[in-house]
Amino acid sequence: MSLPLALVALVGLTAPLAVTLSACESSQSKNEKLASSAGSLQEEKGVNAGAANTNVSAGDVALITDENGSAVAVELRNKGSKPQLDVPVIIDVKSKSGELLFTNGTPGLQRTLTHASVVPADSKTYWVNDQVFASEPPAKVDVKVGASDSKLTITPPKFTIESISLVEDPVNGLAAVGKVGNTTGEEQRKILVSVVGERAGKVVAIGRGIVNKIKADKSGKFTVFFIGSPKGAKLNANAQATELK
Repeated sequence: MSLPLALVALVGLTAPLAVTLSACESSQSKNEKLASSAGSLQEEKGVNAGAANTNVSAGDVALITDENGSAVAVELRNKGSKPQLDVPVIIDVKSKSGELLFTNGTPGLQRTLTHASVVPADSKTYWVNDQVFASEPPAKVDVKVGASDSKLTITPPKFTIESISLVEDPVNGLAAVGKVGNTTGEEQRKILVSVVGERAGKVVAIGRGIVNKIKADKSGKFTVFFIGSPKGAKLNANAQATELK
């Protein structure tokens, strides 16, 4: 049964272990799949947070590192009565000594790695960056949430997460698979799916993927690979449009 929500799709459950992915699906290394799962999205020329956002703030921040790299999940809290679009989220990832190892303010990153496409009104949602490249294991993250300069006044498209479960890839380990429902009545492209796995109240896995196209009132399948291990975790997933007009 579909789980509706107002602006982004959000679902929390302990995902069962389902089927095994085929061997041909596993021909790439996991870090290659992590990089490619986000699809072809707009790249940034470089960005800074600018003025602080008066309505959207950073709540819980999670930093996960495994053999495939590091990822950051930021809980964005919007206390306003309206959704915010294209919100800058700048992360400075540092070592134990405070040395800067990575920032997403540098040129060449996908816009969804520097901005939250949609932050729903009066609610919380996770923004994910699973492409943190550091020369040593990072220890902490500073987050700045900037004011959006988007001139759009549209109501963001509505999506549902219709199902989500974990599958075992013989090479890359566990992945989340499921469907995103498009309830807009129009074809939607480049829908970003972000998934955060929580166990005992702690984020243990972070990932994201792209559904390239969903026809009007239809569903599209997604696959999300993780930094960290989602085994036995409660999966929180949200789906957002990245091409807002």
